[in-house]
Amino acid sequence: MKEKTTKTFFSSFLFAFILLLTANAAQAQKDSVTRTFIPEIDGVIRAKFEYNSSTGKSRFEVRNARFMVTGYVTKVFNYKAEVDLSDEGQIKMLDAYVKFIPLKGLSFTLGQQKIPFSTDNLRSPGTLNFSNRSFIAKRICKDLRDIGFLASYQHDGPFPFAIHAGVLNGSGINTAQWMKMHSFASRLELGPWKGCSLTACYFTGKVGGYNADMFNAGFNYRYKNFFFDMEYAQKHTRDTIGNFHSNGAFAYALYEIPLKKGILRNIIPALRYDLYTGDMEKGIIEPSRITSAVTLGFHKVSWADIRISYEKYFYKTMPDLDDKATIEFIARF
Repeated sequence: MKEKTTKTFFSSFLFAFILLLTANAAQAQKDSVTRTFIPEIDGVIRAKFEYNSSTGKSRFEVRNARFMVTGYVTKVFNYKAEVDLSDEGQIKMLDAYVKFIPLKGLSFTLGQQKIPFSTDNLRSPGTLNFSNRSFIAKRICKDLRDIGFLASYQHDGPFPFAIHAGVLNGSGINTAQWMKMHSFASRLELGPWKGCSLTACYFTGKVGGYNADMFNAGFNYRYKNFFFDMEYAQKHTRDTIGNFHSNGAFAYALYEIPLKKGILRNIIPALRYDLYTGDMEKGIIEPSRITSAVTLGFHKVSWADIRISYEKYFYKTMPDLDDKATIEFIARF
């Protein structure tokens, strides 16, 4: 009961704090204060209904209720603080960091942040194209948020590229433990031609309390209203019991159909195939999954979507238990 009361108090305090920030920012804009240093508040709320056609059960869920405050305190220092009031029913502080930008394209970030691994994992909930993330993001990249230091360099031009390298505690989200050995992460992004992006990521250190080495490679391409994305990832986990090798992959395509009349801004059909192997040594690929989705983007209600999707699971050693249909409402602000 005490824990529940504490969570309720924290939720109420946090909500009041966000409202206070919003009011202050609005007042500052009215007073014509320089907008560069005014905090900007963003967020996303995702609510959905799921029906499991394998079991006949259904549920309503608030998947995310994220609020984010960003801004500059000087021309070379900015910050971000992000909290999710409903991350699968849990209140979590997500990102909380300060970034130093001494030169154009060069930045140093200190604080809690997502580890730069896998493009799909780095996407925010408001930019997802499916109701549920890929197996790479949900299983391979589980617990990939930590406290540490990240250096990044981004070069624009005929051959754009970006390099990210970071050192992290290895103790996970919202945990600052003393460590003798820290985790290391790196990410390379290349843009060899217009609309194309190639990525490669490497991580070594502790994830979820276990030592792990991880590798990821990705490719995506956009041409007008068409978008294609694919990734592959491996994870080698070392434990006192033994070593476990898992991998995952996905590929998906979507096409945006713009609309000029009515309240709909666009219709985006999408199709994805992804798979996961919990133990590569057994040679069994399960589960694999086909996901179809249609997203309706609304024009008059800015940054609002309705998404309808269906996931079909395939198992080799188990019955198919996870087939589900989802209707999701998304609001971004």
